[in-house]
Amino acid sequence: MVRILSEKLRDERSQKVVFVSHCILNENTRYLGGAFRKGCVDEVVDRLRAMEVGIVQMPCPERECWGGVLKKDIVRAYGSNRSINYR
Repeated sequence: MVRILSEKLRDERSQKVVFVSHCILNENTRYLGGAFRKGCVDEVVDRLRAMEVGIVQMPCPERECWGGVLKKDIVRAYGSNRSINYR
């Protein structure tokens, strides 16, 4: 049934997709101090577009685990002797 429909309803899709983390598509979702670009990682997105691959956006692992930009204690911890950012 699917094969018959695919033959009758032909379109231009490549039938290739890749699953990409949200923070690769938009670094603004990353935690403070974790973003190295103003937006997406262009090299990844441009390469996928050139390869005619569809992109499925997945959640950012950092945001899912730690809250991403919404980390409540990051400002309070900044500069404390128990943090990476100790001066």
